Amino acid sequence: MKLIDNIKQTHRSKYGQEDVMIKAPGRANIIGEHTDYNDGFVLPFAIDKAIYMLVSRSKDKQNEIHGFNIDRTESFIDQNQEGFARYFSGVLQSFRRRSKAVQSYKITFGGDLPIGAGVSSSSAISCGFAAAINHLEGHQLTKLELLDIAVEAERGVGVEGGIMDQFSILFGLTDAALCLDCRDNSWSEIPCQLQDHSFCLLDTGVEHNLAETEYNTRARTCAEALRIIQQRDAQIEGFRDLDIHHLSYLDQPHRKRVEHVIRENDRVMKAIQALEKKDVEALGKLLSESHISLRDLYEVSCPESDYIVDYLHAQAYSLGSRMMGGGFGGSVIALIQTDKVDDTIAPLSDVYQTTFGKKLNYFAVAPEQGLSIMTD
Repeated sequence: MKLIDNIKQTHRSKYGQEDVMIKAPGRANIIGEHTDYNDGFVLPFAIDKAIYMLVSRSKDKQNEIHGFNIDRTESFIDQNQEGFARYFSGVLQSFRRRSKAVQSYKITFGGDLPIGAGVSSSSAISCGFAAAINHLEGHQLTKLELLDIAVEAERGVGVEGGIMDQFSILFGLTDAALCLDCRDNSWSEIPCQLQDHSFCLLDTGVEHNLAETEYNTRARTCAEALRIIQQRDAQIEGFRDLDIHHLSYLDQPHRKRVEHVIRENDRVMKAIQALEKKDVEALGKLLSESHISLRDLYEVSCPESDYIVDYLHAQAYSLGSRMMGGGFGGSVIALIQTDKVDDTIAPLSDVYQTTFGKKLNYFAVAPEQGLSIMTD
């Protein structure tokens, strides 16, 4: 692959031969949005777009990162940074908090995973660097331990999210989605056979920075709503104990936020049934219902996402779509007949460019193996 060869060549010309190369994929989430940090269910998979990270031990005891795609180099230390360096420094801090010795490194990363498109590029960086350190320093940490480090690193930069993104990247499987129970981290493999249909991601071109949006406000509102309900009903231990009748305990916007979480968890279970029955039409309908809930109840969509979803809703070969990820930009996931993907989406591109002044990039995705250590 020419892209990987170019990343290797750049790293080796700057830093010499790498000591390890990591492939860290992005993730797509079929359904189950904003449920992960509320002890709910999610249904993600690792995708066939990835960040490739080459890591060499530093000879001058200084940490340095080169972003291949943006052609920018930054030095960093194990304290909070700005930009992409903060994720690397966050991982170092997480290792140090566990009394794990951490050396200094020279790093080059790049790939075909879009940045800021809601496909978890930041989590791919965090998981990839954690895996590289674990490999090079012989810590022999399990995937679950690496998961904890990556999640902690991202929360350290201000994102009050759950574990779905990092879990998908570390545990992803070919041809399968992962049903993750975020209450106890148990999971099951769900075969993902879509007959003659494919999942597609449409990048709105609206970059979101979750730490700087209303994302954290949603998490805090849900936590506050749970406390309000618990004051009325002492038997409630967490979100999974709630049902629709508990909504009467809440005022807005808390009521809308919790209603989305309750109904979205139910949609995840129905989506699993649809996949097991290979009922792609039912699955598509659930995607559309999820978008309406995210738009109207959780209020994390944006005009660009809504425009794409509304357009696809009127297309014969599109079975359903919804905004995906934290919201406020990022990507839309759509279920479209495989041989009609270009015919369905391409006509939208010109209209989208005219309406929003942004190029509409799109690509099909399929479940792939999660993070791996690469060899030449």
